[in-house]
Amino acid sequence: MEKLKALNEYDKNTDAVIVLGAKKSIPEDIPPEKLILCGNCTAKYRNRGVAVHGCPPSEPHIAWAIIDRMDQTEIGPGFRERMAAEEPLWNAYIDKIVAEKRAAEKADREKDTK
Repeated sequence: MEKLKALNEYDKNTDAVIVLGAKKSIPEDIPPEKLILCGNCTAKYRNRGVAVHGCPPSEPHIAWAIIDRMDQTEIGPGFRERMAAEEPLWNAYIDKIVAEKRAAEKADREKDTK
């Protein structure tokens, strides 16, 4: 989910219902475009939603399935280019989180020394 936040896609996809791992059943009333089925354990439900293949799925594929609402099967054309395009956004997001954490820790230390 942090990747979605870094790409400014988190709030746009709050309607996604994500299923991970083996399940005996999943609710019947979930629209196919909202159901994200992650991993090979969900294979028996693939006709009911967006499928992310793999065990485990490749790192970016879950995020891409949520964003694009399309099946993600394997590394293919455009994979490396898309990863490269997203990398600066991800790095900036992580840098921001680290800076905020360090600032909070510094403020706590300063408060403790007073």
